Amino acid sequence: MNLEKKTLDSLLEWAKLQLTALGQNSEFILEPLREEASSRRYFRIISGESNFVLVYSSSEVDSSIKFSTLSSEFLNNGVKVPEVYSFDRKKGFMLIEDFGDGLYQDLLSDKNELEFYNSAFYELIKIQTTDLKDLKKIDRNMASEQMNLFEYWFLDKYLSIRLSSAEKDCVNSAYQFILKGFFSQPQVTCHFDYESRNLIELSPNKTGVLDFQDAVIGPIFLDVASLIKDLYQKRDIAKEKELLVLYTNKALDSGLLDLGSSKDWHLWLDMAGMQRQLRILGTLVRLHLRDQKSFRLIDLPRTLKYLIDASSRYQELDEFSLFLDKISSVLDKKNS
Repeated sequence: MNLEKKTLDSLLEWAKLQLTALGQNSEFILEPLREEASSRRYFRIISGESNFVLVYSSSEVDSSIKFSTLSSEFLNNGVKVPEVYSFDRKKGFMLIEDFGDGLYQDLLSDKNELEFYNSAFYELIKIQTTDLKDLKKIDRNMASEQMNLFEYWFLDKYLSIRLSSAEKDCVNSAYQFILKGFFSQPQVTCHFDYESRNLIELSPNKTGVLDFQDAVIGPIFLDVASLIKDLYQKRDIAKEKELLVLYTNKALDSGLLDLGSSKDWHLWLDMAGMQRQLRILGTLVRLHLRDQKSFRLIDLPRTLKYLIDASSRYQELDEFSLFLDKISSVLDKKNS
């Protein structure tokens, strides 16, 4: 389980105490759950007929504190997130509600897509209309730093590409165009990684939300782009438009959007998506090179494809789109 015996023994002893306090059987079966990009470790506890999730994250206590706080606030606003039953801040131990194994990432198909997305967007509207205290706001500096991960980690460290002066100007110009659309849209509460690997089917038409500890105030279409331009599904422009209508109808009904801005909706979606995809290309490579976690490298080609497709739709990004095409060829060669 990749935990030192002393740490694992302490974690299990703590779990027994918490289960007893909850009136559960303190004898249980422990199963490791999926690997994550963070250093957090997740285990399923099977105690009689009840299941729980046990979390260990000694190096990310601040993140766990935020998870616990946000869980309470989201639940109070009707968002379906796991309840935190017990949390030891000092040790980084947490016992939370188990939402099961029905990840959208595994269940999505052409047959159920509209039903699942309808439920996911319904839950997203609740997140976006939740007024949370002390959330960090994505400002221009933060958004720029996130995009710069694309150059440092993806281009330089992974593909060994050094930008010429002209290429640097091209990339910087693209950044400015993207940021203009990124910040011209309404700013709301954002999950920050609202994608199929973080959504789970609780029951028909009910979506559970995971990994919300990075929530921020940001562009309204940031989470929409995360889901519509999902890294685990194939999307063409027709499907993007269909799903965009599904979301915007709900956003109109909730008052988050008004028809006066409708001409900008797809641009806002694309710019939020491009800013996210530039960040992801950098963070996934950083995860591989710095943290020795390579399980997400498989997502690089589709992330880059979304970036190329969106950039090709805007005259202001013509040069950037051609540049990305060249980058795609280099990535293909590296992967061959």
